[in-house]
Amino acid sequence: MINKGCINGNFDMQIEKKFDELKIIAKNFMIKEGHHPPIFFPILDDIVLPILLDFGADGSKKYIIQDAIRRILKEHTEFNGYIFISESWYLKKPIGEIAKQPLPRPSQHPDRQECVILNLVLRNGFKKLILCPFKRTESNKIIFAEAEETITGNNIGGEFMTLFEER
Repeated sequence: MINKGCINGNFDMQIEKKFDELKIIAKNFMIKEGHHPPIFFPILDDIVLPILLDFGADGSKKYIIQDAIRRILKEHTEFNGYIFISESWYLKKPIGEIAKQPLPRPSQHPDRQECVILNLVLRNGFKKLILCPFKRTESNKIIFAEAEETITGNNIGGEFMTLFEER
């Protein structure tokens, strides 16, 4: 059992294993269906509870849903963390280029890349982000890149990486 955001090795290993299993499931779903809806998994002890999210056809409900999740996590401290999985866009640019001029959101940038994104965030501040880039063939078949990007730490930003943090 988690106490005030502290994790023990057993819990950590169980959640890491579930996170890795969910990555495989997400990639297989993407290959089969050609899309991946946003899914939020609050973590209660070693149980992950899937919640399918719908941001609206134009994405207009995204920030309302984020705020609702943030309030639930603040009120219900028994949730140890969460996993968020979705299809997304990302932009890979050198830091120097980013510092020179503000860049548009990845979804608006011509050099954007598609990916399945997986976020693992624990109440104690631990964060893990995995980007699984893919391309679509002319027939819309999904082909995942061999390399995935994994980032861990407690200062990773992003819309669904900061739901425990005050706004």
